[in-house]
Amino acid sequence: SWFAADGDMFRFRGGAAVARLFPNTSDIEPSLSRYVNTGLRSDIDFVVNVLMSYFDGASATSSICKDIVAALPVDDELLHEVSIVIEQSGVVTGEFGGVGEKQSKRDYMRTWLTDSREKVRHFAEVQIRDLERAMAADQRRSMEQLQLRKRKWGAA
Repeated sequence: SWFAADGDMFRFRGGAAVARLFPNTSDIEPSLSRYVNTGLRSDIDFVVNVLMSYFDGASATSSICKDIVAALPVDDELLHEVSIVIEQSGVVTGEFGGVGEKQSKRDYMRTWLTDSREKVRHFAEVQIRDLERAMAADQRRSMEQLQLRKRKWGAA
């Protein structure tokens, strides 16, 4: 009912409450799967909003994300939000921490390439390409920042 009343803010209110009550998505995965299995877009939207409330990226490893991708049309805008769920991560450290996190996500997405569902494989291919582009950009930016610090403060 919270989602129906204010879907735009649900992930920050109702979804956040769910994430606090159930910090591990595996505890609520069966319940969320039932919503995805209805095939109703509004139910799938609800589940995506709940998953977006988990900011550590752990919800991405749930099989629910694959089921959502398989249930939606290839051009559905909710797939972008599933990408966000997958790309979320906890705190990263070090100059190249973001690159390492993206490499882990890319390696995880490669496991999706063996799924029997065409939509899931296609989504994984697109996601892997996006992650590789983001990794290259993060790598370049980190190298530039490192070189600038060395020039300004000297080599460490």
